[in-house]
Amino acid sequence: DFEFTLESKSARTAFLVANFSTWHVNQTLQVAVSSSVAQGGPVQVPVHLTFGYWNRTQPVELRLNEGSNVLRFDRGSSDRGIAIKDFYVYSSRPALPVQLRD
Repeated sequence: DFEFTLESKSARTAFLVANFSTWHVNQTLQVAVSSSVAQGGPVQVPVHLTFGYWNRTQPVELRLNEGSNVLRFDRGSSDRGIAIKDFYVYSSRPALPVQLRD
């Protein structure tokens, strides 16, 4: 589990994308935002087998409050490695191609 704080100038909807890599199937990653507790809790971040290549997740919608928002990440029952290189937060839903490797 890990967390970080994200500052927002206003209450808004944002879209989170993770740049990740894994050699394992059945991986889980969840994110809960300090402002999302009243909205049902953690959101599943869609990670999948990338055969060691870097790949971006499809965006997940987050509701941010004005000021500080703590993003808490949880691996759930996953016990195998996943590398996360970057997180991106967008103001509108980005159109990202689905990248699958053979």
